[in-house]
Amino acid sequence: MKKETPEIKRHINTLGSIEERLDYLKDIYKDETMYWVTAGPSLGEHNKQRLNDFLSDKLVCSVKHSYDYIGKCVDFHLLNTWNHKKTHYVSDDTIVMLFFSLMWCLTRST
Repeated sequence: MKKETPEIKRHINTLGSIEERLDYLKDIYKDETMYWVTAGPSLGEHNKQRLNDFLSDKLVCSVKHSYDYIGKCVDFHLLNTWNHKKTHYVSDDTIVMLFFSLMWCLTRST
């Protein structure tokens, strides 16, 4: 996790709309390489400790269940309403981006 991420999360939590949050995030990590870690069978083939050590000071985005493998170094965690399970966050500093399906939203509003 980048050292700036906790403060960035605190600031975006003060903003009212998704548009304001996205505008604030635009280019905030400009010129940084983002490492994407996705869930899949090959993730388990990597040495967990080596991967966490390598990613510890990098800009990291985990997708869905990959958070469970590298949680302590994740800046952004992307989720959706499909195949969703409860996540136990090891840090309150991770920026969670949850995407909702239209059908999920419709069934919750009736």
